[in-house]
Amino acid sequence: MYRHVRVLARTGIAVATAGALALTTAPGATAADLSYSASTSVGVHNSYDKAKYTYFADALDSGAGMLELDVWTNVFGASWRVSHSNPIGNDNNCENAGNASELRTKSRNRDLAGCLSDIKAWHDAHPGHRPIQLKIEMKDGFQANNGRGPAQLDALLPAKLGDALVRPADIVGSHADLDSAVRADGWPARSALAGKFMVELIPGTVEESNPLD
Repeated sequence: MYRHVRVLARTGIAVATAGALALTTAPGATAADLSYSASTSVGVHNSYDKAKYTYFADALDSGAGMLELDVWTNVFGASWRVSHSNPIGNDNNCENAGNASELRTKSRNRDLAGCLSDIKAWHDAHPGHRPIQLKIEMKDGFQANNGRGPAQLDALLPAKLGDALVRPADIVGSHADLDSAVRADGWPARSALAGKFMVELIPGTVEESNPLD
């Protein structure tokens, strides 16, 4: 099971990876019965791309279990930009919706906070939705000296997602840390994670010296 689990050492965010195939279950079991790490689900690369989904709400409606955002933090632009290839601006399908009624009604090309607002607005309109992994690729890493470091991201995520965000404390219990908890008890059942988002951070293509990916 450990191969399904990833713990981000630099921040306090709990993350999980459960594959990128259609959800499967054992005979006689339901999807909700399975632990998160025992299930697989569809993932959508670059879910923020307007060529894939007109609005990020459409990606959330797709049924995918993993959605991806690419984030830039360099000093040449403001805020946490969401874009595939524009390192200084936003180019995406997020619209910074304040509630579900605003989804698919506003201008797009918002920053990470705007994307998270869309996610929360959609979440509020879909109680008990499937667990969704948010993969955030830090295209050029963190810029802590400019207010875009791990601590600031740790503050932004719960500020926008609230109790919809899975945190390490939700899983650790009496164990010393998340890794120990998952090794001992495994990941919770999908039913226990219903209505929740898990965040996975991955190193960016620029940071990994592959800027064209």
